[in-house]
Parts: sequence; structure tokens; C-alpha cells
Amino acid sequence: MAWRRKTKKNKFTENEIEEFIVCDCQSELIRLVYDKEVDDLFLSFFKNGHHNFYSLKNRLIHIWRIIWEGHPWTDCICLGPEARKKIIFFLEKIKGLKNETKK
Repeated sequence: MAWRRKTKKNKFTENEIEEFIVCDCQSELIRLVYDKEVDDLFLSFFKNGHHNFYSLKNRLIHIWRIIWEGHPWTDCICLGPEARKKIIFFLEKIKGLKNETKK
């Protein structure tokens, strides 16, 4: 699957950096896009179907969403600098807790 690359420069603009994170169950995906120009982080949530099973039905549902809603994702949010700081702080806090339990 070509869209499961770790990190790459966006093909459309040099001001964006993309990262894809696949759920452990392989049925959902988060796409993170950082736009340097506006200093925002966009999170898009995708649903692939049950356990990454690409049946004709799942593909048609995906196409239908693009046609009628104008985008392939199920939800999208935009995070500015302050919201990103909160997320980073939370993730670092979790990382610190994991390190304490390993000692």
C-alpha cells in the first residue's frame, strides 16, 4: 500500500509535511499534515473497513464519500500552536510514566 509510507514531503507544496499512523487493528488511519506557512497541524481520520479488507463494497463506500462529501476522510481537525503544545505535553507525560514503570 503506497499510502502507508512513514514520512514524506507533500507532492503539492514544500510547506507541508505528512505523516500517516495506522491503527493496530489495521482498520483506521490518522493522517497528520503540518503546514509551515500557517503553522497549523491538520489531523484527518480515515476508515479502511474491517481489518484492512478492501472489498468492492468498501471501495464503493470510499468513492461515494469522496463524491458526495468532497473528501475521503471521516473527520478532520486543525490544531494551532497552543493545542499542539498541550498534545506534546500529554505525550511526553505518558512517555515519562512508561519510563518510570520500566525502572
